[in-house]
Amino acid sequence: MKNEIKKIEIITLTVILSFFIANISFSQNIIKEEVKTVISVKGATESDCAEYLKRCNGGGSTSCIKWEVNCNITKEVTIETEPDKTVISIGGASGADCAYYLKKCKSGNSMLCMKWETNCQNIEPIEAETEEKIEVKNNKIYVNKKEIKIMPDTASQKAIEKLKIKKDIKIEIKDTGKPVYEVSGKKESKILGLFKVNMLIKTEINTENGNVEKTKKPWWNFLVF
Repeated sequence: MKNEIKKIEIITLTVILSFFIANISFSQNIIKEEVKTVISVKGATESDCAEYLKRCNGGGSTSCIKWEVNCNITKEVTIETEPDKTVISIGGASGADCAYYLKKCKSGNSMLCMKWETNCQNIEPIEAETEEKIEVKNNKIYVNKKEIKIMPDTASQKAIEKLKIKKDIKIEIKDTGKPVYEVSGKKESKILGLFKVNMLIKTEINTENGNVEKTKKPWWNFLVF
């Protein structure tokens, strides 16, 4: 009799624990869905777009192309809060916009062909992670109540262009008194011009203007050429 009671107690306890765990997982999924936010941003910074437009109006055809391709467009940004971090992800143009660009491209519009290739074709989302407090107000992103004006894809591109990093690129948002992107990645290098290595580089990029402010390289960097 006692053994049967113990078996019933164990079964009951197992059922209760299973139900409790299932409810926790379900609640976490609900929380994730409730804090997922999608906003739209321009493909380039306000200052860059203003400069492109100014030069375009002055007769600069290249600047007109840059403005049309990078500024006269909106990209979707997803902000998703997880239990221990927030992930900001930026992709290309929306599906409807891409379909329109491609349709006009096939009709012979070379500008929209370029726009489709730049913002729609084989676009991999760029992600930035942070443990800081993120808020979204009026289609703008704030870190600890400080606005982020540069999106992760721009920060990544700046690091690639200036530091030539190409592998294992990771982007984090940190508050060092002001929000900055910490971009890390590996650059293919040669020690003494002979031995191939992947050099890990970290850099801080200003979230307001996109300037590279600090760069950290290994101590043996002076041997690389």
